Amino acid sequence: MRLTSLTILATLALAGCQTPDFQTTSGTEYLATRAAPTDPQIARAAAVEGDLRFPARIGFVRLVNGRMEPLPPDEAAEITRFSHGLHGFGEFAPISQTVATLIEDAPHQGIARARFTAARQHMDYMVVLAHDLSSATVEALFVDVRSGYVYATAQASDGGQTLHYSDNSDRVNRRTLALTREIVPQMAEMFAGLGALQTEI
Repeated sequence: MRLTSLTILATLALAGCQTPDFQTTSGTEYLATRAAPTDPQIARAAAVEGDLRFPARIGFVRLVNGRMEPLPPDEAAEITRFSHGLHGFGEFAPISQTVATLIEDAPHQGIARARFTAARQHMDYMVVLAHDLSSATVEALFVDVRSGYVYATAQASDGGQTLHYSDNSDRVNRRTLALTREIVPQMAEMFAGLGALQTEI
């Protein structure tokens, strides 16, 4: 069953925020309910199963316009404060940009590169903060490192200034920090939902 809202949690009453979206569907069931996809790549993409168990090793990664970037100090501190408020989920650590350079066959950019790096760091799951500066939005995803299964997503926008990736790095960092702060309440709701869902997957 796909949960588009979690009834045990109140909807966030914040401007620019939406309730996180949770997924508990089975790849096997999805492929069995209708005719199999004719494209084998589509079939492989669908054939994933969730395996949600805590405590776990969970990595955080920052993407800026699709590029894997290290967390600036202020944003890292914001994530650290957030993770310290979570109990029973396990160990949290950043996904390292330096470790990424050591993996010869890793994709060049994006979530795929972050997932390879998280696997090298022996993470179980990763939280992706994907910033789109051109629309002043951020998306958070909770992803299984082993399978690529996406358990939850959330989006937020603060309605602030849009930027180009080539803009001054300080300006970029200030914008991503503001967006991260905007989505933190949704991430708290996301983790509350994940804690409730681990018995269903």
